[in-house]
Amino acid sequence: MTTFHNVRLPYSALLGSLQKPANFHTNLMDIIWRITIGTIALGCLALPFMQSYATIGTMYSLRRCIGSPANRMPILQFRTQQAPILSVTASAYMMQALQRWAIEQFCDERLDSRVRHGIAAIFKAVMVQHTQAGCMGVSERCGAQGLFAHNQMTALHNEMRGIAIAEGDILGLSIRLVTEILIGRYEMPPSINPTSLLARHEAGLFKELRETIASVPHHRSSEVNRLILPHSQAMVEAMGHRMAYDAAVAAGVRPCLIDLYVANAVKLDPAWYAENAHLGRRAQADMETKAMDEVLPLLGTLVREMDVIPYITAPIVSDELWSAFVGSLQVFKGNGKVDVFHEQGPDLFTPDAEMVRSHL
Repeated sequence: MTTFHNVRLPYSALLGSLQKPANFHTNLMDIIWRITIGTIALGCLALPFMQSYATIGTMYSLRRCIGSPANRMPILQFRTQQAPILSVTASAYMMQALQRWAIEQFCDERLDSRVRHGIAAIFKAVMVQHTQAGCMGVSERCGAQGLFAHNQMTALHNEMRGIAIAEGDILGLSIRLVTEILIGRYEMPPSINPTSLLARHEAGLFKELRETIASVPHHRSSEVNRLILPHSQAMVEAMGHRMAYDAAVAAGVRPCLIDLYVANAVKLDPAWYAENAHLGRRAQADMETKAMDEVLPLLGTLVREMDVIPYITAPIVSDELWSAFVGSLQVFKGNGKVDVFHEQGPDLFTPDAEMVRSHL
């Protein structure tokens, strides 16, 4: 922390005009407009993070085998191992499409600057949401190895936690964005697929919140604090899911990846889809299973197309990297000796213990 005492600043050190602004909030947003560039730029880091999780998880799960020596099988054979890897893979391709769309929209100076700021906030929120979920899912399926920093995942996870706060905390951005949309100051770009599940979900949530805010005396009232603010981030994320779907459809992303992404998004709010889209628990599970069955045969191709293998340093992804890692560890040697067996009486050793001792 740096502080100054009795430092006189010239007028040139001030941001903006010396004239009193007509609207202080608008003036502040104009002065700090480059923070929004940081918002969208930092959100972009989530994409290579997700690609890294998918690559590490796939390579580790192919290398790690279980079973007898005569019947070894990679743990990637199990659906419980496949699920988080396939999910983060689908998210990576969907977020890649969203990234291109969001940057294109953000750079369009014809759009209202508030809308551009909103797109940046939505983009960052959904990118952070998916990359953090992907990290937790994949790293936990790598056992204890998923916890070590040298396998990259926890280090990237911690970095993304900082990104979630830097250049605009996601929750704060969400509260401001949702509140301003609800009171009608501006609107986000509408869906190009308004009948899709994710677009209907976004519209349904907004309808509920608009009914709530219409029943309160003011948008800064205690009712808004209790009934709307807690749902702001989920609302922004729902907007991001819809935008990702629209961007992926327009970009020609493989339909099976889109289907898996939709199935995962449905799992984030299953009650709403059961109540409003007539998708019960079984139907939601069937959506996910069908999509995973279609994505799984493409997993190797999808990982290669991500092209992040040259940047993967996690030693668990291959025998060669693991051997090199073990060979680089510091070795401690000593002259200590431990006597495992100590004879204390004629009946000390059972037949099983004698057998073990004879093989030592």
